[in-house]
Amino acid sequence: LTANGFQLQYLDSTGVATADLTAINSVRLTVRGLTDAPVRAGGQAQVARAQEALVTQVLLRNSVRP
Repeated sequence: LTANGFQLQYLDSTGVATADLTAINSVRLTVRGLTDAPVRAGGQAQVARAQEALVTQVLLRNSVRP
């Protein structure tokens, strides 16, 4: 994982980040990773450490959908 490799965002029904626990409608989870060793992206590309991100959003059970 990178320094900011794990992130949770709590979203309201409009998809905007919220800190109000009663307004949370979904949670966006982001995981960022970095290769241990440098890799070549393909062709004549420079060898470098590759970074990837996986993002998913989960609706809470019984939440009202717009």
